[in-house]
Amino acid sequence: MSEPRFLCLSLPDLDLQLVRRRENIPTGVPLLIVESDRPSARVQACNTAAAQLGVGIGIRYSAALSLSGTIRAGVVAEHERAQAVTEIRALLGELLPGVDVWQLNTTVFWGDVRGMRGLGVGSSAWFRTLTETISRAGWSGGVALGWTRPGTFCAARVAAPQAA
Repeated sequence: MSEPRFLCLSLPDLDLQLVRRRENIPTGVPLLIVESDRPSARVQACNTAAAQLGVGIGIRYSAALSLSGTIRAGVVAEHERAQAVTEIRALLGELLPGVDVWQLNTTVFWGDVRGMRGLGVGSSAWFRTLTETISRAGWSGGVALGWTRPGTFCAARVAAPQAA
């Protein structure tokens, strides 16, 4: 079989990760992303801990707070997300010659690994180095190698952990 052509990194909970990093919120604390900094704002995303309390996307922040006083929330500005995408792209660029961000979903990154077989790309040691580099930088996502962009995207999404 031919060598893989693509690497995909999927960070489906990027906004939750940004707020967790910015506010230094421990894993396991119920966390929400809201559309604005006001009680009537709607929830745009929530982690597993918040969902277990009954929080759902679309409810008002004030309603979520009525479920538990331990819930934390944050707003992610577009410039903050863009800065994170630039940071992640640069991080991957240290290990791959070319990195693309999917224009339809800026939480998905692809690297072209064709011709890198002699550099150890695809080996378990290289893959481990890549995932450890991403983790040390404070990001959590799914990574997959494969032959097509759609295939690697699906595999990376399955491998991505849910926001705790």
